[in-house]
Amino acid sequence: MNFDELVLANRGPGDSNDDSSAMRIGLIPQKCGLLYFEVIIINGGSNGIIGIGFCGNVVNKYKVSGSENTSWGYYGSNGETYCCLEYERPYGPSFTTGDIIGCCLNFKYNTVFYTKNGVHQGIAFRNIEGVLNSCVWLKSQHATVKINFGHEKFKYAAMNNDDIDDELLKNNWIKIINLCSDELTKPIEIEPNNTVTLCYRGKAYLIMGRYNEAVEDFTNVLEAEPNYMIALRYRGETYHMMGQFRESLADFINLLEIKLDDAWTLKAHEGVARDFL
Repeated sequence: MNFDELVLANRGPGDSNDDSSAMRIGLIPQKCGLLYFEVIIINGGSNGIIGIGFCGNVVNKYKVSGSENTSWGYYGSNGETYCCLEYERPYGPSFTTGDIIGCCLNFKYNTVFYTKNGVHQGIAFRNIEGVLNSCVWLKSQHATVKINFGHEKFKYAAMNNDDIDDELLKNNWIKIINLCSDELTKPIEIEPNNTVTLCYRGKAYLIMGRYNEAVEDFTNVLEAEPNYMIALRYRGETYHMMGQFRESLADFINLLEIKLDDAWTLKAHEGVARDFL
């Protein structure tokens, strides 16, 4: 493990449990309202068995993350999640070399969601609790991953401030997002009819897990500006999180009518359609 570059690699001679590598990346402070990190898959290795998630203070490198009572994981080889002794629940697409997987733990609502290459994959786990560490597990010879806790720009746009036009809001976003704080929503009290601040608050509510409020704000923005692409994008994501797949698909179809063949929207639409079927 290179802590300067946050790189983890499996240098074992094979793919057996004895050759696997597991690493608790870091204890998550209880005061942390929300933790998001991304794992760049530099090399998927021989079989692609890479798990990303959370575990307690003790991790067994010979066991799949999620196969113990206090661990949860999403796996690249099959796109399935493993949760506290429960095996093989279908969740999202598989992932391998070149992919970027994001993982978000929300302590306020005790939920976890993942992203793949900047596209939201929906809620993976609920009722998460206890003392937790972010964790990566490798059971694939030559598998190599790099961890990003925010020292580099995230692939998942909702965690960045690039789409926030107001400079004050932009500067405040990164500073307080990890606290999952109501401070995020205070600017809207000053400008309740401003579409920029409404969209900002909707985005904050999305990240905080306050989905009904997020939909309300994005809907108000779209009533004023029907082609506001950022609001359509995030409302579509919010509907996906809520399991309202028809509404999510409708927003993504509207986005494709505005910007034909947009790569992100096509992937997002594909993910929602997969969950809908």
